[in-house]
Amino acid sequence: MLGKANFTLSRTAFPHPFVLFVSSVVNFLHYCSLLMARYQHPAFQAMRDLLSLSFNHHASVQHYVNMAYNNKRQWLDRDMIKIKKYLYTIRPLLCAQWVLQHHSQPPMLYHELLSSLHPGTEIEAEVQSLVRRKQDLNELDLVPRSDFLTEWIEQGLSTIVAALPKKAALPPWENYNAVFRQLLKQTTP
Repeated sequence: MLGKANFTLSRTAFPHPFVLFVSSVVNFLHYCSLLMARYQHPAFQAMRDLLSLSFNHHASVQHYVNMAYNNKRQWLDRDMIKIKKYLYTIRPLLCAQWVLQHHSQPPMLYHELLSSLHPGTEIEAEVQSLVRRKQDLNELDLVPRSDFLTEWIEQGLSTIVAALPKKAALPPWENYNAVFRQLLKQTTP
């Protein structure tokens, strides 16, 4: 049996969740931030501290750009578009803009993203209108294609791709090994 002090992390020995953490997998980091905010166990404090180290701007922006591009390509070339498909394309663009401006994990709510990034603008009004229509009607309802939204999405994608941060090196494994050992000490009898 391995002793606590002798165990170290590696990409092959312990593939989850620390490899996801170190690799800055966007969905995993978001889940961790929510989980760690909810539970105040002392073992999570070191993980909270590592979140900022683990957040990779390049990976995050690339993730959101890919989401927006794939949704745009699959759904937005029609005359009538499902409300949720517009929102599924716009939200990742807003998230990518957030990451580029704030260098942190974006908030989940549209109104937080919009009020920070585009206060009092036409895009804020259009997106809020779509959100209200989705809540009042059905997210699968169709709306006519909007030239304004289509142009904003196209322009947003090209602007974000041009501003894509350089790929950063992964943080040193030693930091994660230390946190893993600390978690083992604090959570095992």
